[in-house]
Amino acid sequence: MNNRKATTPEQIYEARRLRGLDPPWGWNKIALHLNIKYYSLRCELDSAYRERETNRTRESHSIYRERKKKLPGQQRYPTRPLSADDVQQTTRLTIPHDVLADRDARMALAPQSITAMLMGDPIPGLSALDQRRAR
Repeated sequence: MNNRKATTPEQIYEARRLRGLDPPWGWNKIALHLNIKYYSLRCELDSAYRERETNRTRESHSIYRERKKKLPGQQRYPTRPLSADDVQQTTRLTIPHDVLADRDARMALAPQSITAMLMGDPIPGLSALDQRRAR
């Protein structure tokens, strides 16, 4: 069963009229105004559009298929487990002691309410607004 909604002659006439205005309406705006799909509208009014879109889709699919093909004797996925040489070594990050002490001091302060705790509200005196007022 075809679920495609056919465009009516009235819609085609209205779309042509809107394209002929100065300045002309865009394809998206006309499609929204007439409550039809962009692709259906373009295919109705622009005879070469469907062919261009079909060719472009075929080209992109053929490129994808070519990339996906396996060459004879070529493995698609690695067959051996990764070794330590395959994994990049990460460097250890050191945090200064004064930053850790400041964090611990802030964590020790109790939040004023459940909302402050859940929403992450700053403790009075530590918000950017309070610090700005203190200056």
